[in-house]
Amino acid sequence: MDDQAGKARPHRGKSSKQPGESARQVGSALMDTLDLYKSIADHAYDWIYWRAPDGRLRYVSPSCERLTGFQAGEFEVDPDLLIRVVHHDDKGLFLSHLKEEAGNGGNIVPFDFRIVTRDGKIKWVNHACVPVLDCEGRLLGRRATNRDVSARKVLEDEVRDLAKFPSENPNPVMRANGEGAVTYANEAGRALMQAWENTLRDELPPPLRDAIAESFTAGVRRRADIGYGERIYAFDVIRPAGAPYVNLYGADVTERRKAEDGLRVARDALDLEVRERTAELRRTNRLLRMISACNQALVGIDDEKELIQAICQLILDEGASGWSGWDMRSRTTGSLCALQGVPASKTGIWSALQSPGRTRSGAGAPRAGQSESAGLTSATISSHSQSLPRGVKRPSAGASDLP
Repeated sequence: MDDQAGKARPHRGKSSKQPGESARQVGSALMDTLDLYKSIADHAYDWIYWRAPDGRLRYVSPSCERLTGFQAGEFEVDPDLLIRVVHHDDKGLFLSHLKEEAGNGGNIVPFDFRIVTRDGKIKWVNHACVPVLDCEGRLLGRRATNRDVSARKVLEDEVRDLAKFPSENPNPVMRANGEGAVTYANEAGRALMQAWENTLRDELPPPLRDAIAESFTAGVRRRADIGYGERIYAFDVIRPAGAPYVNLYGADVTERRKAEDGLRVARDALDLEVRERTAELRRTNRLLRMISACNQALVGIDDEKELIQAICQLILDEGASGWSGWDMRSRTTGSLCALQGVPASKTGIWSALQSPGRTRSGAGAPRAGQSESAGLTSATISSHSQSLPRGVKRPSAGASDLP
């Protein structure tokens, strides 16, 4: 019958073999078993060693060189090398573990620590050890396994750093389910939720809930603005593909919105000023055209009545002023008088043309001593002066007019 080592037990019945021959066979089988176990340990990927109760290393696997840069024989002849390779920041942890090993015959919880290799590199190893006992239960030392976990530590650090990213973000970052209930919020997000009198698992305010519902329905990014007091927050609501949640990334846009409003007011004021200046330039241009036409009439018409009639018609046609008649009381002297409603002056009609604009309906009543029949009204001019005298051209909008 085979034993657990896979070797045949001696038969309990009578045997024809001599006692010396049986002992040699048992010894040979034992050596074969030891060679097998040593071969397995020598080809292990992890660094394995057997540390005796007195601190000596009874066995060190060759894989220690791959991990530390030191060969197995170096550890066997110098047991303190096992301690010297430990990183100085973790040496206290490792020495405490060795003390615990000495007084504990049971299993000890594995732990991680750093070592410094022969070429100065720092590596992380995971250490696990179990007691080695003889057949009578006496402690023969501890078998330890050191595994290189440097790559795992790098990933753990990256995950840890990424996990801190939302918590260190000064802006609100939240996660919500399809019902609009918050399942996570960083510190800034929790502060905002407290201002809204909300806690985790509570529903968000309506603008954000609506954006979340649209994001789940359409599967696209949505933006929602929400105010609290005098502050305005803009939230981007993003649902990762197929995820049962959405992420909300907020930012305080109060100052930016104030700047945008200020620019909008300034732009509106500028537009209004441009329109007013444009209208003013058009009026000035129209007035200049009218004055030019009147000057042409002054030069080209000799008859006083015809001249005044022509000028009045030009004024009414252009609509720049509102004089509607004239006073002929001084025609016996052959001098021209001011248009009705404008005081006579030494410059006559030309001075009247330079007066500030009046409305058509603002001709006014005749001055004291003026005859009602002495003036011609705008209606009279319109009915008797549909065309200007020869040599006088009506002013027209041309290249000199503003658009």
